[in-house]
Amino acid sequence: YFDGRILEGRTEIDPRMISAYRHLIHDPAISPSLKAELFSFPSDSLLAQRYDVLDPETILSAKSELITALSHSLRQDWKTLFDSVPASSGLTSLDFGRRKLQRCALFFWSKTEDPQAHALISELAISSPFMSLRLFGLQVLCDQDSSFKNEALEKYRNDWEHESLVMNKWFAIQATSEHPSTFENVMRLTQH
Repeated sequence: YFDGRILEGRTEIDPRMISAYRHLIHDPAISPSLKAELFSFPSDSLLAQRYDVLDPETILSAKSELITALSHSLRQDWKTLFDSVPASSGLTSLDFGRRKLQRCALFFWSKTEDPQAHALISELAISSPFMSLRLFGLQVLCDQDSSFKNEALEKYRNDWEHESLVMNKWFAIQATSEHPSTFENVMRLTQH
């Protein structure tokens, strides 16, 4: 998809890609960790390395369009996947894989603007006992116009303000947000 979109300007999504994602979502033989990796997109910098002429706007646009298409075309599938992953509080590789798969499913599901998905993300950002889930929730809230964003950021800051390494993540999430107000927020954070 990325080569066709970036090099040739094609914007249509091949229906076979949607079908392949649907098959992956519902295939019980694939481990949670592998599914999560298969649903993860390459980083922007890795995508940029593929092309001789760097066009960040086109790369970001292509990525956003693909995420939107996969989210909306498979809306119910992402919700079903999220609901089907057993809650795991352990520290085994299976537990980590399950939590990562939950994050992937919830990420795509949240892009459909479903209020239930946003409520779950807000709950993760504010009260998850797992740092990876809490940071994921914060990242999603910071990328969007969420009424829970300030509450989640404040709660995280209050919980961790005396732990500099953990607070670095708080700063990084806000500084790398895709929200249009990020520049102003970064300027404000320099005074923190």
